[in-house]
Amino acid sequence: MADSLFLQCLKANAHLKIKTLEAPEFKVFGRVHDFKFPQITACLNRLEMPHDKGGEIYIPEDHNLDACTAECAYIRENLYGQVPCQIGSYAGRAYKLNALEYHKCSEILLIADPAVLLLASIRQLDQFTLNTALMQAFYVPAGTCVELYNTTLHFSPLAVTEQGMRQAVVQQQGTNTPKTAQTAVRVPEDELLLERNKWVICHEEADFLVKAGAKVGLIGPNLTLHTAA
Repeated sequence: MADSLFLQCLKANAHLKIKTLEAPEFKVFGRVHDFKFPQITACLNRLEMPHDKGGEIYIPEDHNLDACTAECAYIRENLYGQVPCQIGSYAGRAYKLNALEYHKCSEILLIADPAVLLLASIRQLDQFTLNTALMQAFYVPAGTCVELYNTTLHFSPLAVTEQGMRQAVVQQQGTNTPKTAQTAVRVPEDELLLERNKWVICHEEADFLVKAGAKVGLIGPNLTLHTAA
């Protein structure tokens, strides 16, 4: 039986043609892990949620989650294969695409609230630009552990409800933190490195990213998700 919230989301966002994670199209972008995280969810539920629509609070490495000892150990030892990683937290009310990023590592998301992921492949970049008509949308139910491959272009999950969404974010240690030195531009990709292990192209409407130095590379409408509840 289809998730009733998913059906509401479909109805409110026919323009996005939202699919489920079971759709064959998702296999290019990532996979779902059979991992439940009730302790981490309980910690995430205590996070402060931004009041403003579009507001986001992201901590690349949130040591408050370290109290979830068994779940964090499984993430580090099994899901991330015993290499140095960070477990961060996110609370937000994102509703626009705004940008796309990629990392030179997989990103594992522990989704505590329903969300929609807007995704594309790095192989679809044309001179480090992308038409937003190529984006694909996927509904992620609460309680889902989803891995996005390093070839997947993504940005903030969009909140399905007015309450916003919370998640834990697992990445290679140091990802999404300030650069330790100015990047020497030798090839065009170097212009996209906004933070450590974070290459970004943004939409011209995303003023906060343009001001931060992100390269404008998204062409077409800045895709928007309408909340379902």
